[in-house]
Amino acid sequence: MEDIDNYSDAAKIVREELDIFFRKTRERLNAISYESVSLDDLSKEIRQIVSYRLGFPNAKAVTSLKRSPNDWNIYQKDNFKRVKTELGTPPLIQEFTLSFRRFT
Repeated sequence: MEDIDNYSDAAKIVREELDIFFRKTRERLNAISYESVSLDDLSKEIRQIVSYRLGFPNAKAVTSLKRSPNDWNIYQKDNFKRVKTELGTPPLIQEFTLSFRRFT
């Protein structure tokens, strides 16, 4: 989105204001300590504030920190582990992994 010359003046203004907002917000949020607040409570509070302007579905999408695993992801993870243990790790990959660790 660096080349915004073809956009309307209104779109340019919105982009500039969003850039300023996110920069200032990031600076202020990085300056405070979160030790006394749980991450869940913090997420709920921010979601409530954002939902006042954007509505709950949009606020939830914007402020979600992580997604809960769905059935397909759980199946894939379990299946991958099972196949990996059944097949084992090929010797070539073991050697590559060991030599790579020496360089890092």
